[in-house]
Amino acid sequence: MCHFLQLLLCLPPQPTLLRSVEVGLSVLATKSHVWISLTDVLEKITTFSHSLSKNVTIISANGAVSKIKFSQSPSFVETVTYEGRFEILSLKGSVFVGTNESEQKRVGGVKGSFVSLSNSHAFGGKIVDVLIAATSVQIILGSFYSEGREVVLSNPNEPHVEGPSNPLSVVHPST
Repeated sequence: MCHFLQLLLCLPPQPTLLRSVEVGLSVLATKSHVWISLTDVLEKITTFSHSLSKNVTIISANGAVSKIKFSQSPSFVETVTYEGRFEILSLKGSVFVGTNESEQKRVGGVKGSFVSLSNSHAFGGKIVDVLIAATSVQIILGSFYSEGREVVLSNPNEPHVEGPSNPLSVVHPST
């Protein structure tokens, strides 16, 4: 007979259950993607999101890219493009599925930091339009449904502009 403190040791082992994680919006599922060189990684993430009709978030990424286009201004008018070979240090952000035909573009934002191994120069920022793989790039994406979302601006006096790399500050389920 088991004593109270030994109860856990006396119980038969339970099978390990694989389950989805509840994140407040809906169920989160993860999937690893590997894209070959010369692939536009941003376009693939957006296509994946729209094909599932789910929102996706970047969990991790590794590999090298050959071309990156960054936004230099909040309006996304000024951009700078880097070409060469750059290792991914970090890649983060989300892509939200548009709820109507006028929102079929990418809504959300992706930020990244990269390093050039030839001169050890590290740089980063908001990525717009272009992120071309130089090698195989592995990205783990989490996908989820949201009943609705609310955009909360860090400065409420600023007008909200949804663009290809305008990250949403906070995402809340609709009540």
